Amino acid sequence: MKISIYLPVIFPVSQYFLEEKFKDKIHLINDEIGIKQWGNSAYFVPVDLFIEVALKNREDFQGIIPFNLPINDKSEIKNGSLRMRIMESH
Repeated sequence: MKISIYLPVIFPVSQYFLEEKFKDKIHLINDEIGIKQWGNSAYFVPVDLFIEVALKNREDFQGIIPFNLPINDKSEIKNGSLRMRIMESH
């Protein structure tokens, strides 16, 4: 069984994922709690897709994304280098 991990991606960064080619991979956050927490233009985006788009648009993502993507000169993510903090909302 494959487990997918999704990130909530808020506006304006969510705009990068609205291309037609991504429509079957992203999910609009449209429940009351999700809208309250992330806004009405937020999407759940698979981590691998987020990383792919962030690397292609690295300069645009500087200072926006909530974690660092340590990359080498070949634009590859180093194994074990992605650090994320999962926060619970109360």
